[in-house]
Parts: sequence; C-alpha cells; structure tokens
Amino acid sequence: MSTVSPELSGSLEPTSLMMSPEQVRAEREAANEATARALLLHELALIEDQRGDEAAAARSELAAINEDPELRDPLERLISLIERRGFHKN
Repeated sequence: MSTVSPELSGSLEPTSLMMSPEQVRAEREAANEATARALLLHELALIEDQRGDEAAAARSELAAINEDPELRDPLERLISLIERRGFHKN
C-alpha cells in the first residue's frame, strides 16, 4: 500500500519540488486512495507551475479536483492559475 509522502502529509506548499514529475506520477499510480491520488496530482501541478508549464499545472489541478472534490487547495490553485492566465475574462 502506498503512503502519501511526508512532504504532502503536513502541507500542500511546494516543499517537494526536488521530486521529478515522473516520480510524482509513479507514486500517484501506486496510490490506492482517492485523496492520496488527488494530493499527488496537486503536488504535480505545483511542480509543473514552478517549471513554467501553467497549462499542465491547470490540467493536473483539474484532475486533482475530479479525483477528490472535497479538497480545497487544488480548487483554489486552479482558480489562481485561471486568473493569472486571464481566462476568466472569456
């Protein structure tokens, strides 16, 4: 059974940006619980945003929301990305 990495369990801040997107994706594939998968998708989005790929970050946040709609952080981050990109004007 996979566990959520220590970086994810205490905070959703970008504390594990040393992980590669591939590592986070692999950990997500191994996760059994929806919340763990959602948190890992959120972490992936943080990494993608840090690397300048806002579109991929938005997709990962949306996937996190779909995985566990009760989590607020992915939704708040997605709204922030949308506002930053100016999509809310359309």
